[in-house]
Amino acid sequence: MTTRMVVGRRIIFTLFLIAAGGLLAAAIGEMFIRIVMPQHDAPQYFQRGGPYQFQLKPNFHQTYRFGNSGAMEVDTNSLGLRDRPIDFAAPFSGKTVVLAGDSFVFGHGINVSDRLDTHLASLLDPQEKRCRVINTGVPGWGTIQATRFVLDHLDLLRPDAVVLVFCGNDPEDDTEFLNNTGMYVGNTKFANFPGKDFLRTHSHLYRFLLYRATILRHDRTVQARQRRGEQLVLDSQTAEPISPQDWARTLDIIRNFHRDLLAHNARAVLFITASNPRQEDIRQHLASLDNGGSLRFIDLAPACSDLKPDQMHLDFDQHWSPLMHKTAAQAIYNALILK
Repeated sequence: MTTRMVVGRRIIFTLFLIAAGGLLAAAIGEMFIRIVMPQHDAPQYFQRGGPYQFQLKPNFHQTYRFGNSGAMEVDTNSLGLRDRPIDFAAPFSGKTVVLAGDSFVFGHGINVSDRLDTHLASLLDPQEKRCRVINTGVPGWGTIQATRFVLDHLDLLRPDAVVLVFCGNDPEDDTEFLNNTGMYVGNTKFANFPGKDFLRTHSHLYRFLLYRATILRHDRTVQARQRRGEQLVLDSQTAEPISPQDWARTLDIIRNFHRDLLAHNARAVLFITASNPRQEDIRQHLASLDNGGSLRFIDLAPACSDLKPDQMHLDFDQHWSPLMHKTAAQAIYNALILK
């Protein structure tokens, strides 16, 4: 046997040992994470593509588990909304209230029975004969996608009122939408490789590492923007930065949406509110849009003034708790009735 063959075999054997060691370490890490820190499930209810880059799959069901913190049932209708089946062809002479926004409207972490629209519908009309509430919230959507969906379905939804819930990460979501990036569209700043979707779906270790890497990248991005002198305000709920340019774009999106809504129904009213009602700069920006008539700001701060922070959000993240959904529904109901 030649020296070259011996060296070649040693290299192959060494590479085999490295690969086997890596797989063994990954397997041990996977078991450890599953036992000690089980990760949230990967959402299967999204589909990529279309005018919104991603949306909910129609007629789909997933039991989504939050590690050891419970689960939520996600059921979508034929329109791809996490809402009850709606027969839009059936005659309806009552009023329609449409809720628009992201995961806060979607009800991330809770079931539909505890959600904003369910409480609001019970306050407006328990029999849903004179009024119906339609929930169009989709996790990860920014203001552009949320308003565009409603505009694209105005003839179907026929809203008399739209309640748009602004979240502090909406400007960043709008930027990702315009740049065609983001986790849900499969075009992220992290490397793409064969089997990535499989790992994200089935591996707790991969989701653990991805979450930590996302936080690290987010922090470095914010620090870099601050070093460049950008005037950023961090949303205390999502830790996402909002710049003056972001606010200018967001307010224009809402104004344009309001204009197009009135063009379809001159008697319609747009209500806007904030998922983070205790952040003053967000409240001030949204309140600046209020014209006292067809565009109104609903200030949730007084409604939740008696709630402690841990009563407002879930145990495992900053999304609204069932109590906060109920509190927000009462404040929105009061605004609708007074109008």
